[in-house]
Parts: sequence; C-alpha cells; structure tokens
Amino acid sequence: MDAAGRVDEAAPARWPDRYAGIATDFPGRAVIVHRVPGGGIDGDVRALAGGVTVRFVDAVEPATTIDRWMGRVRADIDWWADRGVIVWSVAPRFGDCVVLEVDRPAEQSAEITRHYSDMRVCVEQGSEAVPLPAARPDRSGLTDATPELFG
Repeated sequence: MDAAGRVDEAAPARWPDRYAGIATDFPGRAVIVHRVPGGGIDGDVRALAGGVTVRFVDAVEPATTIDRWMGRVRADIDWWADRGVIVWSVAPRFGDCVVLEVDRPAEQSAEITRHYSDMRVCVEQGSEAVPLPAARPDRSGLTDATPELFG
C-alpha cells in the first residue's frame, strides 16, 4: 500500500516524539498508525495518506524511544546469559514496550523489570527458533505447498 510507505518514510523524521509504527489492513483497505496522541500528527498523516482510510492507535512511547531501549537490551544479552537468563528474542511492541522472550518468565520477570526500571519491558515466554525447511519447486515451478491454493 503506497500510503503506508509514504507515511512510514516521512513520519519518523517529522514526528520523532509521536510516531510509534505502522501496519496495514489490506482487507479493510486502511493504514493503521500507532502514535502518541497530540502534536497535530493526525491531520498531517491523513494528508500524507492521500485519501486512504487511516485508523489511529494510541501509543505510550514513540518508536525512537523503543528502538533506543531495544539497543540497550540487545547489548545486555550476554550479560543476562551469564546470569542464567536466556533471552530468545527482543522485539518492539508498537508504542508500548520492548518484548523480551525468555525461557522462564514467571521466575525471571521481576529481575528483568527491576534491571530495566527506567523503561517499559514486557517479559514473555519464548523458545529457540526452529527454522522451517524451504518448499522446493517441482518441474511445473509450483512449490509443494502451492497446489492446495488452486484446488
């Protein structure tokens, strides 16, 4: 969706303290903009979207803050491992927190949130990523998963 691209390209520089992220709702033909309310962002984003429906989701933190926090957590992964906390994944939750996926969140969340008391973290269950094998095309060029799509 071109509107989402235009907004996502312009928003981080124009509203670094407001813009939190973007998603698309293809069936609903809409752009979903996560933003910290205020600062006149809504009207400007609607103009950038050029007639495409824009829905807004209130955020607590802008993407710039969450990105900075994610960098801090990623830098600490080995430090956590030395303390017996395996961090399987670090990811943003638009406008809310840095998600740390660990193996024992019930036991480890208090220590993690205490360590990062100056930032918003969401500690959740995680596990090692297991890569899936790639589908191989047959002689027709279709993959082994494609025939079900065409009945």
